[in-house]
Order: sequence, then structure tokens, then C-alpha cells
Amino acid sequence: MYRQYGLLLYGKDIAGWVKEARLLLLALSFYFLLIFGIRLYFNDRSVKKIALLLHAVFIASAASVFLSGSIKGNINEFDSAIRYFLAFPAAVLSGLALWRLSKRELNAVLPENFSWYLTAGSCILVIYGIFAGLVTPKSSFLFSPYFNQESFLKFSGLPIQILRAVSAFFLSYMIIRSMALRLTYKLMAILLAFVSLLFISLYSGYVSLKVVLVNYNQVVKLETEARDFSNLQRLFNQYYNLSTNRLIYRDSRFNTLISNEYRKEFESILGGFESMHHESGEEEEMIGEIRRLYDEYLRDGRFDLRRLEETKALINEINNNHAKELSERVELVRDSFRNFSHLTLIVLALTVCGFLFIWYNLYSMILWPILKVRSWARQIAAGNLESDIGVNTADELQEFAADFNIMRLKLIERTGRLEAAKKELEELAVKDGLTGLYNHRFFYRKLSDEIKRAERSGNPLALLIMDLDDFKHYNDANGHPEGDALLRKIADIMRENLRSTDYACRHGGEEFSAILPETDREGAFIAAEKLRKAIEAYEFRNEKEQPSGDVTMTIGVSHYSDSQAGVDQLIKNADDALYEGKRRGKNRVFVFGQCPSS
Repeated sequence: MYRQYGLLLYGKDIAGWVKEARLLLLALSFYFLLIFGIRLYFNDRSVKKIALLLHAVFIASAASVFLSGSIKGNINEFDSAIRYFLAFPAAVLSGLALWRLSKRELNAVLPENFSWYLTAGSCILVIYGIFAGLVTPKSSFLFSPYFNQESFLKFSGLPIQILRAVSAFFLSYMIIRSMALRLTYKLMAILLAFVSLLFISLYSGYVSLKVVLVNYNQVVKLETEARDFSNLQRLFNQYYNLSTNRLIYRDSRFNTLISNEYRKEFESILGGFESMHHESGEEEEMIGEIRRLYDEYLRDGRFDLRRLEETKALINEINNNHAKELSERVELVRDSFRNFSHLTLIVLALTVCGFLFIWYNLYSMILWPILKVRSWARQIAAGNLESDIGVNTADELQEFAADFNIMRLKLIERTGRLEAAKKELEELAVKDGLTGLYNHRFFYRKLSDEIKRAERSGNPLALLIMDLDDFKHYNDANGHPEGDALLRKIADIMRENLRSTDYACRHGGEEFSAILPETDREGAFIAAEKLRKAIEAYEFRNEKEQPSGDVTMTIGVSHYSDSQAGVDQLIKNADDALYEGKRRGKNRVFVFGQCPSS
């Protein structure tokens, strides 16, 4: 771009060695892009060997070209060849490689939406290949004479370097967003790419403005020269007409007077033109020829019609050239101003888009993950520990989210332990420590609840009060450990023979109870009898050696519908039935209000 605008502004080209170095860097950049595409697209080792072979061929070719000196004088042809045969294929192959990479499952190591960024990057890379590979400097190579950087600038009003810079910027942005980089590196790389793009745009605008000013100054100069040449042409035409007028020419006194005045003014204007700097060497030669003709044939008033006509033709030709050049320069000023207007709009658009772009990246890369972590923290505060933080940015924020996830797992583990401890405490509060049956406190609370439920629903409710027969003798004869083992076994038999909806309780010592929801009098008797027989049939340790004989149980049964009694009355009825059963003999079931045989 610097070279192109240097030619436009000053008509000067960069040094030859700079051109060669630029061409070498250009070839190297696209060569490495080609190697990148080959290594990324192909997995076969043979293809990678081809890449190594390309290394050797390229180095040998570059060395031979630069050492032979054949590049000198053919810069644009070599530039076009590199872009056609290296830049465009390398960009297309690398774009296909990125597209292929986007289809792989890499969510575990790359940020979220990496596939979208790589797909967009592959498309932009192909577009960049078109701008960088098919729009070449003007040369005689392939399509360069018809479609080149100069024709593109004239057609679109935009330097191709702007579009290349925009493509390179978006390509680098997509690649950066798809990579697992530290957040600082991502932001610095994106900002650097954007600043580079903005600098290129501003520099292009500055040079375009310089082009407008240079062309405008040239137009002003040409207008001044054209006006002076027009005066010179008018003056010489008058002198020519007077010199060819025979009536005036015969009057030598009058002719000499007029000729002297015209020659003085002509010499003055011609001297002014000679002191000016002229861009065209042909114009300077023509002015010199006019001076020669004037000095040799017209200065002393000598009349030579052929020399007069030659001088007149030269003046007319210079004036026509000035008019043509002026018209071209005016049109060039218009084109340059239009290009500058386009660049101004582009710079303004880039500035606005830059602010939006920076805001979007700050939001998507920093604010949005932080908001997700904040939302998750609120869920934690509300007691929801099941959801995981879905931050997959492959940077510090993902590590931050991972630390929070570890904390969530620790909280889940600790909460589980607390829940288990709470459940254990609740069971200790309502369970008997020896038998595992519900304790006396739970019995009273549950019986009250079941009575209320029976009142509301009208369903029956039964209560069993149980007492082991002669347990004191067994305990004294075998010791407390054996007595405790007996009680635990009695609890097991109760759990086995009662329903899962029944509540078996221990009051203390050898006294037990059972709450039987939705059980009528007959059903309660059947359940009690089943339990009594199970205990009677079980062979306990050392029971045969007891003076009292086998371990048995007496059960008193009461029913809620007997008297619509409350808790105390229902318990008293069952106790009365138990007492009556004990009075009549052990190992029996006695229902309150009845005297069934057992």
C-alpha cells in the first residue's frame, strides 16, 4: 500500500532491494499458510512427507531466483505468480482444513461455539484468498492486465489493502475465539488486530486526502499555466495576424512600434513559463523550441512566416495539451475525493463497529460468564445444588467456574452428610435404642395423629398393648445381655408379622405396643393372634431351662370405634384388656369389651 500511494503522490517507487525483500516475505507467508493447510487437512504420513518435500523445493527455488537476479525488473510478474499459484491455493486449502477441524468433537478442550468460529473462519479465509490471491499488481501475467489492484481501486474506490486487512482481522478474530487461550491473551490479540485494522484504514484515509490535495494543487497550477498559455496564445495570434497583414506590415514605423510592444509582452510571459517547473519533459522541450525560434527568427523583428507558423503550432499544441491534462486532473480530483469520501465513511463505520465489537467481546468473554456464575450462586443460596455451571471458555473464567463446581460438589457431599446426620438424629429421637422400634414419645404423637385422621375419614383404628410373660424370670436367670437379645428378637418378630403401614413401638422394659391404622376389631384380633403365635413358636435361647417355660406374650386390643375415645382412653382400654388377659392367664389375646377364647 505504501508503494502504491508513493507512486500516486510522488511518482517515486521504493528501492529495488525493498521490493525483493517484500516479495520474499510475501512468498514465505503464503508458503507457511500452505504448509499449515496441508498438515491440518491431511493425516496421512505420506502427505506430510510431501509437505517436507515442498519445504526443500521452495527453499531451493527461492534461493535460485534471488541468487540468479532474474527477479529484477519482473517484480510485478513474480508478485502475480506468487498470488495466483501460492496465495490462493494456500488460503483455500487452509479454509477447508479449518472447516474439517470444526466438525471434530473438541468441546472438552476448546471453548463453546468453537465449531461456529472455525466454520466462519474457513469462509473468511477463502474470501481472503480471493482478495490476496486473485487481485494482483498490474502486470502481463495471466489475468493481471484485466483485473488488478489499480482497476479494483478505480472500480470500487477502495484500496484492496483495506479489504485484505478487514479479512485478516476477522480471520484472526475467529481463530482467536476458537482457541483455548488465556483471557488476557485473547483480549490483547483482538484489540491489537482491531487497532491494526483501524490504523490501516486511517492511513489509507490520510494518503487519500493527500492524493486529493496533490491533485487539487496540480489542477490549480495547470489552470494558472493554462490561463497564461491562453494569454500567450492570444498574444501570439494577434502578433501573427498583424505580421501577416500586408497593409500594416508595409508601414515600417507603425509595424516596428507594434512589434516591439508585442515582443516585450511575449518575452515576459515566455520567461515566466521557462522559470516554472513542468512535470512533462515533452512540454519543457516544446517551450525550449519556442524560445529558440523566437531568439533566432522573431526577436529582432525579422519576418519569417514559416517560423511564425511553427511557433504558433507549438503554442497551440501546448495549450491543447494543457486543456487535456487539466480535464484529466479534474476528473482525477473527483475520483480521489470520492475515494476519500468512501474511506471516511469506512473509518466512521469501523469506529462505531469497533466500539460495538469491543463491547460485545467484553460482554461475551467476561460479563456473560460472570453473570452465569452469579446466577448459579443465587441458585446455591436458594438451596439448588444440582445444576452445574456451564462456563466453557477455556480460560481463567472456566477455571473460576471449575473451582465453584468443586465447591458445589463439596457442598453436596457436606449436605448429604448433614442430611444423614439429621435423619439419624430424627430416628434416635423417635426410635428405641435397643430394639429399633418406635419409642414412647413417637407412640403418643402418632396415635394422636391417627385418631384425628380416623375422625376425618371414618376409617377404623386399632391399638395393641403387649407384655412379655415372666420376662423378669428370664432376665434374672440368663442375664441382661440375653434379656436384651430376647427383646431385639421380639422386635424382629413384630416387624415380620405386622404390616408395613403399622407402627410397632416399645414403651420400656418388656412392654410393647402397635398402632394398626384402618383395622377393625376383627382384623386387630387376627393380627394380634398371628403375632402371639409367632412368638410362641419361636425357640429362644435357654427358654426350655426356664421354670416358667416358653417365652410368650399377652396382648390387649382396643378399638377406636368402641367409645370414640381420645388417646388416653384408647390406651386405657387396651391396658384394661391386657390386665384382664393377664388375670385370666398368660399367653393370650384379649379384646376390650369381649371375652374370646384363645
